[in-house]
Order: sequence, then C-alpha cells, then structure tokens
Amino acid sequence: MDLTICKFTWEQRKLGEMLKNAYQGINTAGDKVEYSDDGIEILQSKHITSGVISFEETRMLNKEKYPEYFPKYVPTIGDILFANIGTIGPSIVVTTSKEFLVAWNILKMTPKNAKSSKFIQLLLQKLNSRHFFDKITTGNATKFVNKDAMLGIDLLVPSIYEQSKISEFFLSLDDTITLHQRIYKFGLCT
Repeated sequence: MDLTICKFTWEQRKLGEMLKNAYQGINTAGDKVEYSDDGIEILQSKHITSGVISFEETRMLNKEKYPEYFPKYVPTIGDILFANIGTIGPSIVVTTSKEFLVAWNILKMTPKNAKSSKFIQLLLQKLNSRHFFDKITTGNATKFVNKDAMLGIDLLVPSIYEQSKISEFFLSLDDTITLHQRIYKFGLCT
C-alpha cells in the first residue's frame, strides 16, 4: 500500500506583500473633521478592542462630507482593522456591510486575496499575544506602530487553500465558544 504524505509548503512573506493596500485612518484633528449629530460613524481603536466591532459611543461625520473620505477610509467586508496608535495590537476582520469610517488610530488593510483576511488577522493576534508589537512601537507621549513597520513584518504563510482551511477551523471554534457563552449566560444548561 502506497501512503503518500502531503507536504504543505510555507513561505516567508512580508505583510505588505499580502495586501492590496493599507491606509491609516482619518487624522480627525489634522483634517479638521467637523462632527455632527448624525451621519456616518467614525470608528476608533477603542471600538475594536473587544474582538468585535462596537458602534457604541462613536462620533459622526455629516453625510455631505462623506464623499471626501470615500473609499480610502471606508472599510469593506474582508478588510482587517488594526489598532496601531495608543491602544496597540487589537485587530478585527470586517464582517458587516454597514458604512463607517476609521479614525487615525486604526490601520485599514485590504488583503490581495479575500480568503487571507482571517488568516492574517489570526497571525496578528498571535504576534500581539507574544508582545511582538512592543518591539516595534515608537513614540513618547503616544505610542504607535507606524505603517511601514507593519508592512515590513515577516510572516510565515501557507498556500491560500491552507490559509482558508485554517481560518474556517478557527471561525468554527469561535462560533462554538460564542454559542457556549450564550447558553451559560442565559442559564440554558443545568
């Protein structure tokens, strides 16, 4: 009986090589953003620190001003948001089609291949858990990881197919954990 063992090759690549683009969010002070009582929400790093996107207590940009910032600062499904100024390290993959903008303390990254989004975000989470970003943080009063330093990070990555399979596994695990938390929270198990 012939048993063939599959060999999956992983290669070292720069984060920037895996992205179509990366934009720092709106510099709300430098761009002199005028907030309004309604309009398009502007997310800050504090809105992605819980592992989900929270739209609580966001500030708004008047819809008439919105075209000035579209599409550069407008995330779409599959984009990765990374908190890189002040609060450093939390990241999230955008899964909502809701229109919103990102502020100056979020780096918005669009992968070249949509199937890579969750895998890249998992790698960023792993780096964050190992305090990797502490090594490339600069600044005195306000700590930050600059865009070029982020794009220059070396990552070890498998094929797109394997990235997709790994991501599916972790998404399934996340769903299972969320389900168990809901069951426990509402006292549905005895």
